[in-house]
Amino acid sequence: MRVGCVEMEKNSSNMIHLTADSPNKPETVCIFGTGDFGRSLGHKMLQCGYSIVFGSRKAQTSSLIPKGIEVLSHAEAAKKSNIIIVAIQRDHYNFLSELTEVLHGKVLVDVSNNLKINQYPESNAEHLAQLVPGAKVVKAFNTVSAWALQSGTLDASRQVFVCGDDSKAKEMVMGIVRTLGLTPLDQGSLLAAKEIENYPLQLFPMWKFPIYLSLGLRSAQ
Repeated sequence: MRVGCVEMEKNSSNMIHLTADSPNKPETVCIFGTGDFGRSLGHKMLQCGYSIVFGSRKAQTSSLIPKGIEVLSHAEAAKKSNIIIVAIQRDHYNFLSELTEVLHGKVLVDVSNNLKINQYPESNAEHLAQLVPGAKVVKAFNTVSAWALQSGTLDASRQVFVCGDDSKAKEMVMGIVRTLGLTPLDQGSLLAAKEIENYPLQLFPMWKFPIYLSLGLRSAQ
């Protein structure tokens, strides 16, 4: 599957070429959420050679899930990976506090967006870090749309802003970003998450409707 990613990059001068020096990928990446963005990102990562497992409140395979990907309960899925991409709405984060023990030491990647600038006192990523204090939270992928992942037209949104308090966790996530043919931009500590979450609405006003739509699609856990 990795060959497909290499070939795709060769066909675009704007894409990053994979090399033997690329960071080693984890064997498995877990994605919480089987909504549109979670499925699209999972499919893209599968094409690039990752093993993917979904965590969902409904642990059953759907025809919408790429073939060969397991769908397990959140706790079961989390045990299979050290990196968990949280592709659900902030309103649904509370259940994560019940998984504190299994998520301890894991890297949680917050990909969420909001409906308006400065919607909450703290960023979604900081809120996630408060709910699961033993996890290493990294903000990333919120400027990449499900449509771009599905269509392969990532050139316009190839820059991925990344921030987090744990440098090793952040580098692991930036390694994933590079392997997907995107460009990670290190924005520093998790304090930058609020600004990163504001970017789509500040820089791309036309994203407002897609964000409303995607929030509905991401509600599936």
